[in-house]
Amino acid sequence: AFFNGGFVKNRSIEEISLNRISHENMHGVLGFLGPFLANNPSLRKIHYFSLEEEIDVHEFELLAMFLLKRGCPLDVLHLEVGQHDDFGILRAFARAFRGSERVIPKRFHLEFIYGIGIGVEEMECVAQLLTKSGCTMEELELPVDDDDDHDEIAELFSSALAENKTMRKLDLFFHSSTMTITGWKEFSSLICDNSSLNATYESNHTLSSLGSGIDEMSCPAPDDLISNLELNENG
Repeated sequence: AFFNGGFVKNRSIEEISLNRISHENMHGVLGFLGPFLANNPSLRKIHYFSLEEEIDVHEFELLAMFLLKRGCPLDVLHLEVGQHDDFGILRAFARAFRGSERVIPKRFHLEFIYGIGIGVEEMECVAQLLTKSGCTMEELELPVDDDDDHDEIAELFSSALAENKTMRKLDLFFHSSTMTITGWKEFSSLICDNSSLNATYESNHTLSSLGSGIDEMSCPAPDDLISNLELNENG
């Protein structure tokens, strides 16, 4: 059915997994699946898996092009890849959806199999999308670089989410974090700015999770931040 066209005509498929075998193979598969990706309203989740040392950014750009044609967001886009080529993946993601934030996948997960992390400049590419009023993303998982300044990353995302009304979970995998109380204060002010009654009212009342284990780190998230995240979760 796959090769005679029956697969791409099937409009009831909700989830597909793309396992990268070779450079040529995945380009061919994406080209073949293009009409299916662009026109299947039932499709909810795509899982892209590759053990290659570097993901081919052109493959992701091709995938994003078809997702843009859908006109409505996926529920989940999960990329599980080997290593990354500097800014490639996130730059391609940001470039593809800039100006079309309403069709950004609701949940975007990026995982590097070999433990590579993402630096501040790369994070900024995605953080900028979260500032757009049309952004519909609800969940973002990105592996932060252990050697980078996590306080700076906290400031970056707390600023980006100041006006965001859809993001519920932000998991940057701070498990071996260099985060200090300075970074946690950025998130605390985002969730509940108690500088004035109006500032408290205008705080972010949507974000309800910063990932698991944030209370068990070398510099754990303060109790008031955890409590306010729970308040947001409970509405």
